[in-house]
Amino acid sequence: MAERYPTTVMFRELPPVEKAIRLETAAELLELCRFWRGDPKLNAWQEGFLAGMTEILRETQGRARISDKQWAKFREIQELMERDTGPADEADGAADA
Repeated sequence: MAERYPTTVMFRELPPVEKAIRLETAAELLELCRFWRGDPKLNAWQEGFLAGMTEILRETQGRARISDKQWAKFREIQELMERDTGPADEADGAADA
């Protein structure tokens, strides 16, 4: 995900370059939401948040303004999903080889 939060200006007021960036960011977020949903690391609230954001991103076709609070939640979930869960993962990787 982008290091800085994209602007929350209304989509129609954005210049063409910013519109393209927002659409690209939304497409990536939608992909991540779909990928992360159902993961056992998520609690019920996080699962519900991802389900809601998936719906918003799909309905608005990328034109949604994502608030700073929502970005913070995405970052929190991203950190959780990227966190190493320990030796169990290594054992699973060795079994797959």
